[in-house]
Amino acid sequence: MARGLRRGPKLLRFQSLVASIADHVAGIVDTRHLNKVRYTLRDCYLSIAALFFVQDSSLLQFQRRFQRQFQANNLASTFGVRKIPCDSQLRDLLDRHDFAPVLATFADWIGRLQCFKWLQHFQVFDARY
Repeated sequence: MARGLRRGPKLLRFQSLVASIADHVAGIVDTRHLNKVRYTLRDCYLSIAALFFVQDSSLLQFQRRFQRQFQANNLASTFGVRKIPCDSQLRDLLDRHDFAPVLATFADWIGRLQCFKWLQHFQVFDARY
């Protein structure tokens, strides 16, 4: 975005969304053996968020697309991921851990959007979305 143009409220910016996901992931209890952990829950869940953001089913395909779109294959600058797990590690991790704390991210963001009245244009019958 060009300098001087309004980027929207700070609480609705992309980095705020990434931080919100990371904060909610911090509420997940890691049940793995700590001496065998190569990837933190934070890195795994932020990698999953990055996959959804770019809309790829494979981390390798995602890395290639990320390289094309952003001229970087380092997720640290955009999503804060330090180590990138492979697809099978992500699947295994998701199967073992309760993701309910991450669901709170949605409620958090719906509340932010409502606070700034960004959802008003999408209301239909009885002020529902």
